[in-house]
Amino acid sequence: MDKIQQLKDISRKFNFLLLEDRKFADIGNTVTLQYTKGLFRIAEWADFVNVHVLPGVGIVQALEQTAQLINEPRGCLLIAQMSSKGALTDNEDYVKGVIRCTDKYSDFVIGFISQLHLTTSNKYLHCTPGVHLNNTGDQLRQQYVTP
Repeated sequence: MDKIQQLKDISRKFNFLLLEDRKFADIGNTVTLQYTKGLFRIAEWADFVNVHVLPGVGIVQALEQTAQLINEPRGCLLIAQMSSKGALTDNEDYVKGVIRCTDKYSDFVIGFISQLHLTTSNKYLHCTPGVHLNNTGDQLRQQYVTP
């Protein structure tokens, strides 16, 4: 039995989900191939993935359509904000676009990667990157926030 199947079996046995922290960010066709083909065949085992909406909503549409062909539930987290200083996601219009995309694909999008709580809806997860016990940073412009 391969390692991915073993991991899937463990996740089902102990009731946890598998996230592929791949950060998809390309046109729909390319992302579809990355999601379904290649060495890791991510669509076969990852319960959800994270996605940049920079290429447009077509990326989410492509992943959703591909996920519908799988016999198990799949979803994605949209990267709305990042913890690195000077990130291009530090833009109100970008964040609003991510929220609109979430509303449009609400059957597939399960939440956000964000520094702030972006909606009042309890439907979506908000996962915060860069959480550290000390409110510091590093030499690569990573900004840590405290819990």
